[in-house]
Amino acid sequence: MTIVTKKARSFSKRSHDSQPQSYDEVLDKDTRPVPAYVRKFGEQLIPGPCEVPVRWYTDRGIYEAEIESIWKRKWQMACRLEHVAAVGDTHVYDVAGLSFIIVRVSQEVIKGYWNSCLHRGVPLRQRSGRVERLQCPFHGFMWGLNGKCLMVPHPEEFPHINREKFSLPEVQVAVWQGFVFINPDLQAQSLESYIDGLDAGFSVFPFTRREIVVHIMKIFPANWKALQEAFLESFHVLTTHPQFATSQAADRCTTFGALGNVSRGIVSLGQTSDYVPYTPDEQEIFRALNEFWDDEEHSQDWALPDGVSARQAYAERARTALRVLLGSAIDGVSDAELVDIFYYTVFPNFNPYGGFAAPMVYRFLPYGNDPEKSVMELMFLRPISAGAEPREPPKPIWLSEDQEFATVEELGSFGAFVSQDSDNLRGIMKGLRNSRTGIVNFARNYESKIRHFYSLYEEAMGLSAAEEVAALKASGKRG
Repeated sequence: MTIVTKKARSFSKRSHDSQPQSYDEVLDKDTRPVPAYVRKFGEQLIPGPCEVPVRWYTDRGIYEAEIESIWKRKWQMACRLEHVAAVGDTHVYDVAGLSFIIVRVSQEVIKGYWNSCLHRGVPLRQRSGRVERLQCPFHGFMWGLNGKCLMVPHPEEFPHINREKFSLPEVQVAVWQGFVFINPDLQAQSLESYIDGLDAGFSVFPFTRREIVVHIMKIFPANWKALQEAFLESFHVLTTHPQFATSQAADRCTTFGALGNVSRGIVSLGQTSDYVPYTPDEQEIFRALNEFWDDEEHSQDWALPDGVSARQAYAERARTALRVLLGSAIDGVSDAELVDIFYYTVFPNFNPYGGFAAPMVYRFLPYGNDPEKSVMELMFLRPISAGAEPREPPKPIWLSEDQEFATVEELGSFGAFVSQDSDNLRGIMKGLRNSRTGIVNFARNYESKIRHFYSLYEEAMGLSAAEEVAALKASGKRG
């Protein structure tokens, strides 16, 4: 596949009057009934600041406050059920210098513990894997899978320890759609109430009926928030992914919504950006949707049937592909659910994609104790047949700092897409540190998912972007 090289754009708008002018108009042309959750998700007038201070990305004190107020207080995805499929399976989840062990105690019970020996703090598990018990590698203190103390070496040396009460401190554990979540705050609200409303978007293609086929991780020299923001909006598509301008960058048909701790964006496929200087016909849009970027790449001219739009034909191709797995039930699924990109965010860092077009999940984690390093994680999850069990998940592929996503064969053409995003992220911290205003700006609508994130961030951290930005402006402070 040829990737179109980025080039400067004049950014003069034109109207494509023959195409839908809003997402509601797109849905009105659907060949199937459109479920209510597609048309509306929570509130569309999303709250949140349009300006935040640069120090929220660079300040060590902010980073340490995040550990206390977010990573020790909020629900966060730790792993998939497949990672702890059998009794004794453990999964080590590290975030911002913290470490937790997820343990399959029985077929019915999964527990989570702080990954620290109660003797002198050595991690009980350095890596994931199957064990019969949890034993410290330093002095041999031992706990059962249920967290109960089994052995204190030389107990006469520890008369102050009551073994019956010497259990491993737990964290809350809950499961959603095959993902295992933890919350270190034992008094926090349930996961069910925390993500209330999210389930509706995953009823047709649930993650419970999927298995991991590709798992990529890469460390970036960027704050985790700056890294995640690149994937909370489609505002960048026109300049970062110009190959999609004719078929997937119709900003006027992009829609957003937010409900509690969850936000959603929908990128509508089959429409053309207002910044494309001509209006392509449906045949050209169809070829672009199928990743034929120029005439030389594919000799076959994929002709559209009379009266069928590129979007409708693309949806029918998806139905045909899914019918093998889902049977005749797929025939009632709307075009929107089959072809549009539904991207959700659960505060603070879990980003599952709904629908069929992008069966994947992003997660963004602070790396170690460095506020200017983070881990980007990408999982692709393939639907599995009815009655089949998910296979053992593949080991994560760790990319080096210089290795491009485009080099990962398992990602196919999507790797080039992610590499385009990566180009913007390598130097983002340098740019932030070079800011002369000390302020970052967000678009009112197209970056509303980012603004929603910061509305929750302000609440969790006890911060006010408005107050800090006003102080910066009033003082004339720079950088």
